[in-house]
Amino acid sequence: MGFTNAEQLWEVFLSGGMGFLLGGYYDVFRIWRKTAHSSAVTVFLQDCFFFASSAVVVFLFSLAMTDGVVRLYVLIGVLAGFWAYRHTVGNALLHMVCLILRWLKTGNAWIRRVVSVPFFYVKTILCRACGKVWEKYRKIAKKSKEILKKGLQPIRKLLYNRTV
Repeated sequence: MGFTNAEQLWEVFLSGGMGFLLGGYYDVFRIWRKTAHSSAVTVFLQDCFFFASSAVVVFLFSLAMTDGVVRLYVLIGVLAGFWAYRHTVGNALLHMVCLILRWLKTGNAWIRRVVSVPFFYVKTILCRACGKVWEKYRKIAKKSKEILKKGLQPIRKLLYNRTV
């Protein structure tokens, strides 16, 4: 049973869409790398996971579209869709994420300078005050311990019946 050119063109179009979706899936890993500052081992494991899961998805897509026959134009369509996403939406999205991360870093520095400095001064004032209160409490506790120690009787004297 042969395929018409229209069916093959439709399959190439759909495989390009699948490649576009896989490009979006790969951008999840790219954004994760930018935000989490991944090591080389982590990047390697992420890439292995991406390629393995993408291979399964492309196989299942090919199984559904061409009844299990691996056709070269389906693979070329997936690669073309991935390439198109990566060089259009993917670059723009990654640029926007990097810009947002830079804004967040500068915003974090601004918050530390402007907002947290008064809290730091309040904390130091409270710690000094609490330290003085703690010292007074410690002195009172020490004096009360000495006073109570004088008033307490030894246990031997408190026993009423020494023969038991």
